[in-house]
Amino acid sequence: MMEQDQLGAARFRNRDAGDFHAAVMDSNLHIPQTIGGPFTWQGKRRGAIVLKRLDYFLNNVAWTEAVPDGVVEILPRTTSDHAPILFRAQYPRNGGAKPFRFLNAWLLHPGLEDLVHHSWNAPIVAAGIYKFIGKLARLKASLKY
Repeated sequence: MMEQDQLGAARFRNRDAGDFHAAVMDSNLHIPQTIGGPFTWQGKRRGAIVLKRLDYFLNNVAWTEAVPDGVVEILPRTTSDHAPILFRAQYPRNGGAKPFRFLNAWLLHPGLEDLVHHSWNAPIVAAGIYKFIGKLARLKASLKY
């Protein structure tokens, strides 16, 4: 916590902030930049509103390397005097298989029912959920063409 992490009537205690900063550094942790508001807590002291950043998202080098494009967002307060902190993992798309999505336009195609029936009833060497997944993949491929 630094002096700019507080706004209002409460007194800033430099020693406490230094202890927190030292503990973070000694633990090899990092406080990433955030988006959203700068304060995570709101209260009243001596009749005046006080805003502070009391809550932090901490990570280490391994976390940063695993999710390099992650974003830490301070969300608006709702019922609590503390604002929630949300971490959004933004993984690059690896070009893997896309999920199956049914398009309503297919229902207008006159041969859809026959295509689905033929694809779904063709033999497949699998059992259980793997049989279902295989049939779905085959149907998806049939619908693409």
